[in-house]
Amino acid sequence: IKWLDTSRFTGSLLYQLKEKDRNIGSLEGLRKGDLLLADYEFSSEGMRSRRQVAFKRIQDYLVEGYGEVWPDSSGFKFRDPGLLNFDLNRKIYAVRCL
Repeated sequence: IKWLDTSRFTGSLLYQLKEKDRNIGSLEGLRKGDLLLADYEFSSEGMRSRRQVAFKRIQDYLVEGYGEVWPDSSGFKFRDPGLLNFDLNRKIYAVRCL
């Protein structure tokens, strides 16, 4: 993640989950308190897609949020980011990039 100011960020994201298709793309989003909410534009199996992603900061790690989504003109958005569920079994820790 690269912070543009105290609330806006960009970055890249790679999902490589067991028995799932790998996808890689870019993030552009906002921080609202402990919640990072971003648009994720990615490629998977040769297709370009866009969806919203959310991460909540807890102590020194992030956890991804899941919830009901709805389609809009640019992809999929969360219906209500305030009602997201967070998977505490999938902690994401910061690493220093070269």
